[in-house]
Amino acid sequence: ILCGGDLVHSAREFTLPGAETALDFFLQIWKDHTDLPTHWTFGNHDLAGTSNKYVPASDPEYGKGLFQNRLQLPKLFYSFDCKGWHFVVLDDIALQPDRSYIGELFDDELAFLKADLDANRNTPTIVCTHIPIISNVPLMLALAKGGADPVKTAAKSMVCSNSDSLLNNIPGHNIRAVLAGHLH
Repeated sequence: ILCGGDLVHSAREFTLPGAETALDFFLQIWKDHTDLPTHWTFGNHDLAGTSNKYVPASDPEYGKGLFQNRLQLPKLFYSFDCKGWHFVVLDDIALQPDRSYIGELFDDELAFLKADLDANRNTPTIVCTHIPIISNVPLMLALAKGGADPVKTAAKSMVCSNSDSLLNNIPGHNIRAVLAGHLH
């Protein structure tokens, strides 16, 4: 199973103990209903305590720490193989100093992506992000607002702001799909 993120809807507003309880509750329900291997993508709703001004940003569980620790993920971007297919999971949730987030791929994961795709050039590959690299939603919202320019009205939290960095890696590789969750 490839999970697209947003495991706990209100983790951003919770205290860290509250976010921990909610995530543990979700993981117990998941465990009770499947024993299939699951690969997790980090979602913006998985940020712990970032919208709660009483949660200190210095706490190791703040932001991405709780998710990463509970799911025992050394990194939030990684790849794996399954039944002749290669999967690349990327983290495009960039936490900002003001506790908001934008969609952005990080330099170290882009280097990982390039090396990983090059090493698996001929293998059918699926890439998964949380925030989409391309979406028609900004266009639909712009049209609903009277035809405003979708590029100017698209929030950086709706579409990955540096998606061209991923798109430039697609030619010459056997990428069959790029999946995303965010705009549900």
